[in-house]
Amino acid sequence: MDPHYTGLARDYEPWTEQEDALLGTDIDRVIATKLKRSSVAVGMRRKKLGIPSAKARRPAPAQSDS
Repeated sequence: MDPHYTGLARDYEPWTEQEDALLGTDIDRVIATKLKRSSVAVGMRRKKLGIPSAKARRPAPAQSDS
């Protein structure tokens, strides 16, 4: 059995514009839960559309001058 298979039938349904709009707004795991899709499906769709991950867009932590 595929280790990434989650049993979520939604992974095979077409994506809506509203779902696409959520991609990259939070980490894939959180978006997957909201959309009832697997995090693998969310990550693959986000990458296919060229949307950076929410992690990649977070600002770097401020460095202290100590």
